[in-house]
Amino acid sequence: MDFLNNFLSGIDKIIPFEERFDLSFWENLSSNEKNIAINALINAAEMGNPRALMTLGDLGDKRFLDIIKSQTHNTNEWVRLCANRALIKLGGSNEGLLSSISQGTMLSRFASVLDLSTIPGEKVDNALLSSLEDHHPYVRSMAMDALIERFGLQALTINQEGLTIPESPLYAINILLLADLKPLWMKGAWEAQQIFNSLRKGSSSNELNLHYIQNGPDNFRKQVRDSFFDLKNPFDLYLIQGVKGHDRYWAEIFLSLQLETKTRNLRAVEILKKLKIAWVIPALEASCDGLPQTDGYYLSVQEAISFISI
Repeated sequence: MDFLNNFLSGIDKIIPFEERFDLSFWENLSSNEKNIAINALINAAEMGNPRALMTLGDLGDKRFLDIIKSQTHNTNEWVRLCANRALIKLGGSNEGLLSSISQGTMLSRFASVLDLSTIPGEKVDNALLSSLEDHHPYVRSMAMDALIERFGLQALTINQEGLTIPESPLYAINILLLADLKPLWMKGAWEAQQIFNSLRKGSSSNELNLHYIQNGPDNFRKQVRDSFFDLKNPFDLYLIQGVKGHDRYWAEIFLSLQLETKTRNLRAVEILKKLKIAWVIPALEASCDGLPQTDGYYLSVQEAISFISI
C-alpha cells in the first residue's frame, strides 16, 4: 500500500524535467491497487496533466486511447504534445506530432523529432529531412541523429572502442548543423538531405563515401587545434595542406566554425584565405552581418573573399 500511497500523493505535483510518473513499482501492486492508480491517472489526464497522459501511453493499454485523444485538442501546446506522444505509443495517429514537428515551439519540435524517429513511413522520413532545416541547432542535430539511427548508420560514426569519430562524414555534417551561421548549417542540411535521399533510392553507404577513411596522422585533430590556439606562433598550414578527404573536410569545418558571430576569429579568416577554401565564402559574408564597412574584421573578410575568388 505504501507504493500506491506514495504514487497518489505525488500525482498532482509538478516536477521540472519529469515527463512521466515512475512505474518501477508497478508489479508490486495488487490488481485492486493498479485499478486505483489507473483511475487516478485517468482523472489527472482528463484534467490535462501531461505526466499522466505520458504514463497512460507507457502502460500500453488501448482502452486509454479516447482519453488521450481528447487532450490532443487541449488549448495548452505542451498538453497537446504529450497527448500526441502518448497516442503513438498506443498505435494511434502520428499526425499530431507531424504537425508539431513543423509548427510547434522549439521544445515541441525537438520532442516530436525524438518520438517520431522510431515510427516507420515516408511521411516521417520527409518530416525528419525537413527538420534538418529547422532554425534551432538542437532540433537540426536531433533530426540528424534520428536519421542516422533510422538508416542503421550509427557504426559509421564510432571507432572500434565505441568512441565518436568527429572526422567521420556523418558526424562532421552534424557539426555543421549545430552552427549558428546560416550558410554553415544550410550546407550541412543540404548534404544530409542528399545522402539520405540517395539511401532511400537504393545507394549504399560505400557508394556515398560514408565510411571514414583516415588520411591525416593519428593525432591530426589535436595538431590542428593546438596550432590554431597557439597564438604565439603562426598557424602551421602544412598540417592541412597535405591532408585530403574526410580529415581535410573536418579541418575546414573546424576553421569555418571560428567565424561564428560570437567569435569572429581573424586568425581563422586568414587561414581560410591562405588555404583558398571556396565553400566558406557564404559563411565569411554572413559573419560580417551587422558590422560597419569600416570594421577591421569586415575589411579582412572582404580581402579574404577577393583572394579566394581569384
